[in-house]
Amino acid sequence: MSARTTFWIVLIVAMSAWVQSLKDRIADLQQQLSNTQLQHEQQAREASDALALAHAEIRELEHGHAQRLADIDSRHQQEFADAQTAADRTVADLRNGTVRLRKQLAAASCPAGLQFAGPSPGVNEEAPGLRPEDAGFLVRLADECDADLRAAQAVIDEDRRLCGPQPQKEP
Repeated sequence: MSARTTFWIVLIVAMSAWVQSLKDRIADLQQQLSNTQLQHEQQAREASDALALAHAEIRELEHGHAQRLADIDSRHQQEFADAQTAADRTVADLRNGTVRLRKQLAAASCPAGLQFAGPSPGVNEEAPGLRPEDAGFLVRLADECDADLRAAQAVIDEDRRLCGPQPQKEP
């Protein structure tokens, strides 16, 4: 065997070994790529599951919040009806004379130097105070305002329960 033949044989064997090492390296890289793809797919499934769970929890919180607000509204409507009934009862008692206002209101006097032009049409100067219709209006208005205030405070309380207290801004 000549040196030239030996050279070519050694070169072919070396190149075959080098090609085999490249094939092995490619196979290793393909396996790593496959493993990485499997890991990414698993992570994507886990992230999707976590997102679906978070959405379900948010929907549950929203549903609970909406239900509590509906309960507040229902209580407000009932309190409003109760206030109307109580106001009607108080107005009826005022008209019957079984309930009186604590203090009669008198007509306002004019400051010094101003002259009073006389009674306005429809005003009875001899009977100072509120007419029963005016007292009834004020009683109804006060009861309605109380019911509205309780409902508004309940909504604020529910908001704070859900969201937590908001930090105070410095002036």
